[in-house]
Amino acid sequence: MFNRLSQYIKTQRLTQLVGSLSLQIGSIGIVVVTNLMLAWWLSTSAFANYAYLLSWVQLLTNIALFGLYDVQLKEMGSLVINRDVSAQVSLFRQVIIGTILISLGLMLGFIGLSFVAKTSILYVNKSAVLLIALQIPLMAIIFQVQATIRCYAKSSIGLLVEKIFRPLLIGFFTCTAYFLAYDNTTLSGVALTSTATVLSLLLSLFLLFKYTNLTPTLLIQKPLTKFGINRAEQFWFWSVGLVGLFFIRLDTILLGELGHIESVGIYSVATKFSDLTGFVMQTANYVFVPVYAVLYQSKQIAEFQTLVTRNTRIVAAITIGIYVIILLAGKYILAAHGASYIEGYPVFILLSTTILATVLLGDNYYVLMMCGFGKIAYTCIFIGFAVALCLEWLLIPQYSMLGAVVGRSIGTLVWYISSAVMVRHKTGVMPSVIGVKRV
Repeated sequence: MFNRLSQYIKTQRLTQLVGSLSLQIGSIGIVVVTNLMLAWWLSTSAFANYAYLLSWVQLLTNIALFGLYDVQLKEMGSLVINRDVSAQVSLFRQVIIGTILISLGLMLGFIGLSFVAKTSILYVNKSAVLLIALQIPLMAIIFQVQATIRCYAKSSIGLLVEKIFRPLLIGFFTCTAYFLAYDNTTLSGVALTSTATVLSLLLSLFLLFKYTNLTPTLLIQKPLTKFGINRAEQFWFWSVGLVGLFFIRLDTILLGELGHIESVGIYSVATKFSDLTGFVMQTANYVFVPVYAVLYQSKQIAEFQTLVTRNTRIVAAITIGIYVIILLAGKYILAAHGASYIEGYPVFILLSTTILATVLLGDNYYVLMMCGFGKIAYTCIFIGFAVALCLEWLLIPQYSMLGAVVGRSIGTLVWYISSAVMVRHKTGVMPSVIGVKRV
């Protein structure tokens, strides 16, 4: 058991981290070019509405994961190490069936809301909603497949569809539409991304069957061993994920609904660019989150502490360099989208700085989740979310984008600081760049 565990961690640390970082860097270039092409192709109003609808879809897609994404990360890794194929099949079947049912319900609810909420921006774009809503179940399945592949020490393969293939397809379709002067409406943008999502789902299923023990035959047959999902734990995973998604999508939605729809496109570009500050931490999470669960469950706390400390310090060192580079390039990148996008520069500066602060603290919310403290993780994120919601509701009507980013930034800091405090209190592990190397 411990030999397999040691080999698993070694593989994750070296090969997968390098591979995942390479994919993330490639993805950044593709996403930047794709966003530029979308901003050039779509009219300003069409791009704003497209960004608004996409925020809704991203929110609902992650709700559709229903806590089962994190359940997989916590449990599937151990099942893979123990080579319990039957239990792997049982867990995956439950995850996919639950995800499909929830995502279809959310899809229908989203479509229904767009037809009845006559004072909402959704009602104005109800034709586009009919098409973009299909992406909710498709993307939810892609994410669940990604989680499964990650647990097989194939993080870079798991990232391939979401980070490279899909944005590359969107970029290719957008370039084609731009040079052919295709109709530049919101509906056209939605049709383009929906097509890319369908093709991405097919590739994700191919990778699942190629790089895991799961096969179509095994998934159809009744597994010999039934894996029992801890539903209480799933509830806290889902609750944390739900609040977290509202946290990072609420500002965009509130901008549209509180009378600033014209700023949504600018705000979306500025926040996406600032998100690059955190891409190294995000990549490390893809690789090491399943390992956190395995180490804590096997009571290897000293190794756990060392892993957390080293990862946080390495991620922070790289992130500081990235932060400086994107600060210098910020105005030029925003201006490339169009003159009006310069208005998003203060948003970009404030959010980038906030993300850097969270990197120095470490992503302790994931540590809490993987160690079985879902209720505490939920409390931390909910407090931060409540702070952000109150501030955004008060500030957006008067200060538009600046009010949105101030609320999001302060709420984020409350969330991360409280999570760091609770990790130290509950696990004995010292979080942040301060850390302690115990082995």
